[in-house]
Amino acid sequence: MEKKVDLGAVVKKKPVHKKHNQAVVLRLGGWKELFEADQCKLIIARALNKCTWYGELILNGYLITNSSVYLLIKIEEEKLDEMLTAIYEYLKMEVTAHHVEVKQLDLDGHYHIDNYRTEMLLLHLFEIYALYDEDLIKLMTGKSINLPYTSPTIEKLKKKVHTAQYCSAIDYTGAKSPVIVQLI
Repeated sequence: MEKKVDLGAVVKKKPVHKKHNQAVVLRLGGWKELFEADQCKLIIARALNKCTWYGELILNGYLITNSSVYLLIKIEEEKLDEMLTAIYEYLKMEVTAHHVEVKQLDLDGHYHIDNYRTEMLLLHLFEIYALYDEDLIKLMTGKSINLPYTSPTIEKLKKKVHTAQYCSAIDYTGAKSPVIVQLI
């Protein structure tokens, strides 16, 4: 006589991994000194777009400034490090492709190329921090902040987001920004 086997007890169910919004700040390293501010932002935008085209990056919001990149990424928490590594690699490819040799003025008044300094600047493209500013996250995703009082900090933040050329708030108004965004 065959014994009945409960398949539910034998087969382990795979855990369901839900994608959540992960908010991070990438503080740009010294490589940004190699480029003009607008060119630097364009390089970052191109790298983020490549991550969305060729990777699994889903951006719900972003803001690119002269010193930082604020990202709202929809991803499983376990895959965040993997995605940030992919962003790093795509950014490294873009920076290398647009690389301008750093020229140093020597004691004789002649310029020479400092490859060692250039390599050091390209070594650390960014540092990663968590983004906890809920007001900035709301503004990046097109939401409004209504307080019963006037906050100079909020007004300054609104101005920064709404005047930025490289910000997802543009997408939430119906226009298209330089980086591919999935609206929430």
